[in-house]
Amino acid sequence: MDREQLAGTIVWVVLLLACAAPFYLRDRARKRNRAGRCAQCAEPLPWDDRFRIEGQLLCATCARRTHRRIRIAVYAMVGLGLACLLLGVGFAVSLRAEGDPSWWFALLFMSGCGLGLLLLTWFALRSMRADNVQGVATERALLLLRLLGVDKIRWQKNRPFDGGA
Repeated sequence: MDREQLAGTIVWVVLLLACAAPFYLRDRARKRNRAGRCAQCAEPLPWDDRFRIEGQLLCATCARRTHRRIRIAVYAMVGLGLACLLLGVGFAVSLRAEGDPSWWFALLFMSGCGLGLLLLTWFALRSMRADNVQGVATERALLLLRLLGVDKIRWQKNRPFDGGA
């Protein structure tokens, strides 16, 4: 294996791990929430001071930190999207003034990138809102199942046979 093959293999492994990490982190957060702990810091969640972000229950300090990170990311994505839109228009006008017949390609490409970033931000925020709604519905369903005693029946059904009477 030469250096180029090794470098290509490393790139693909890193990409695979980057794609698998969100699934692992979300599963870990759900397990922590089921145990009554914060999804990020694993501290016990107080009943009066819990916040739901992306469908996960967080303590007050983690919620403030996560809200700040989300706000910064949204502002950055909207800023980049608007900058791409304006640069696309500026490049197209500049190329048109120089008499370049492919001025429309700069407008199409840069404005498309800007619009894509804005739509990506909008879809991400919508997905976070849908995760919150789904998280509330799941929490209500689990509470109703506990009230009905279904979790106790399942627990007793899956209990291993201990051999005694």
